[in-house]
Amino acid sequence: MIAFTVDVGGVLGDYTGPRVADVLTDLAQAPANAAEIDRELLSVVPTLSSVLKATVCERLVINPADWPKQWSGGFQAYPETAAALKALAELGPVGALPNLSTLGGEARMAEVREQCGDYLSGIFPSYRLRARKPQKRCWRRAAPLLGVRVGDLIHIGDRVPEDIVGALNAGCRLAVLTNTRGVVVPDRYREDPRVRVVDDLPAAVELLTELSVTGLLGRSRRSHVAAARGGPPGR
Repeated sequence: MIAFTVDVGGVLGDYTGPRVADVLTDLAQAPANAAEIDRELLSVVPTLSSVLKATVCERLVINPADWPKQWSGGFQAYPETAAALKALAELGPVGALPNLSTLGGEARMAEVREQCGDYLSGIFPSYRLRARKPQKRCWRRAAPLLGVRVGDLIHIGDRVPEDIVGALNAGCRLAVLTNTRGVVVPDRYREDPRVRVVDDLPAAVELLTELSVTGLLGRSRRSHVAAARGGPPGR
């Protein structure tokens, strides 16, 4: 059995509303590290504790009285996302795997669930997993929630460091880059037999469906490497 993890922003759709890092920057008197604090602290905790809030306010010099009473955020799926996810779910269970701040994260994921939930077996944001891509723990914690080993995961994302490098290092079977951002993909990854580069999610699903029909999707990681080298599949 295989399963799929899929990034959200830039793959399934776009986040709407202000970014958390931008809100923190506007509130802060020392805003230089707002994005870093959002990544390193706020996106790996399930809830905002009073201690963490105080730490963020201290490091960014934010008046606690100015802290928003509610953090909002939205999501808008691309028009083609539902059909692509439906086709992907016919190949195996699909889990959403975004890096996301705990501030406003539940509101965003509620909209992901509303718009895409019919075809998702789970939604695993970084703040619930307590780990951010490219950390191996993201996939190693998501895999059993989808009923597979990490070596049976195929990851689809739109960033090279987080989605491609992270998935390969975690031991995923394949990593598919949906190059919606027009990023430069280094040759060492383009030439890796476990990496595919396509234009968008529908193209990724078309590729994976073709691999499934030909039997290549069920091959182990060693088999993909052996096939690319022209040798026999690994055992």
